[in-house]
Amino acid sequence: MQLTSEEISAIPVLMTLRKVDVFLHFMTRYLNGTDAPDVLRQQTQSLAADLYRLANDILWIEEVLY
Repeated sequence: MQLTSEEISAIPVLMTLRKVDVFLHFMTRYLNGTDAPDVLRQQTQSLAADLYRLANDILWIEEVLY
């Protein structure tokens, strides 16, 4: 299967959206009182690390997929 250039360009954006979606899930759990602040803090740190790593790996991801 060969992806189009538009599809390849969309992959980092979709990965970012997925990571933010997971964070919003935990934000909602915190706001509903399901999770403690330390869980939200951990998820915030995880999101920041993942977004940093993704930003540094975008060129590599696109290179591998082309």
